[in-house]
Formats: sequence, structure tokens, C-alpha cells
Amino acid sequence: MGKYENLQEGRYTAHISDWGVREVPKLQTLEAFIAFEFTDAGETYNITWKGLFTKKDGTPNKKTYDTLKTCGFAGKNVEALTDSGALDKTRAYDITLERENGFINVKWVNDPNASANKKADVKTLKGYDLSKINGEFAKMNMSAPSKPLKNYAPKGKGDAPDIDVDEPLGF
Repeated sequence: MGKYENLQEGRYTAHISDWGVREVPKLQTLEAFIAFEFTDAGETYNITWKGLFTKKDGTPNKKTYDTLKTCGFAGKNVEALTDSGALDKTRAYDITLERENGFINVKWVNDPNASANKKADVKTLKGYDLSKINGEFAKMNMSAPSKPLKNYAPKGKGDAPDIDVDEPLGF
């Protein structure tokens, strides 16, 4: 059994060790690849993320462009990926590994410092037009039920504590 067979799915902190572009003649497109290196349980692993530039229908594959941008690519064309400084090798990245058909693959590459992991405060939200989002909440009828829920308990679960439907939900 090889060491990659023991590698678990999940998130790992990794560094870029190499990258490039290659042809995928069967699909008639180009593919970007980024080799990552990380250590887990004292073992060093090298694993490669791959992303096609176009989908099967010929449209751009946004995930590929987003991943390259996350890894520091600021070039204006695919040729720029051949430059030695095209991606940022100095930073750490969160990679998510998933097992598919018996092989472990890089599913996602994320910036561990991305603002997506941070809560927005009220001051930040005031800069957005929230009417569309709030309209969707209204369509979903996200309001308190019209009948009280006092002493509700699923079958076989005993008595539940009283629920005050006039209290805010807390989120």
C-alpha cells in the first residue's frame, strides 16, 4: 500500500512547488496545473491540482481562473503562466482533497486569509444593496409560524421546553 492510499480526505495547508500549462488533445483544450507540497503526520506529499481552461461546451471554466487568481496569478494571458514568478510560492494555501475513483485529488484551493471566512459587521453590510437578498428571504416566508409551538415534541422524544415564538431566532 502506497503512502497516498493512506492520505485522508480533508483540508491541508500546502505550498506551491511548481506550475504550468499543458495540452489536453482528447478534449482539445489547455489545462493549468499547480503542484503543491505539504506534510501530514511526518510524511511529505506532492499533489497536483488541474483545471481545464474551457468546459466541454467551450465556455470558460471560471473555477480554473479563480484558482489561478487565488494563487497569485495576475497575468493577462495564458503565456504568462510560463513565467517563473507567475504564482506566489511564498504563501501557504488551504487545499481540499477528495478521493474519486480510488485516487486522491485536489478539489479546491483557497486562500486561508480570505474574507469569506470572516463575519461581516453591520457597517460593512450598509455598503451593499440588500433589497434583492431581503426579497428572497421574504419569498421564503421566513417569519414566525401563525400558531404557537408550545410544548411541541416529536414522537417518542418526551416533553420539550416551551418555545416563545415572539423571541428573535438569534441570527
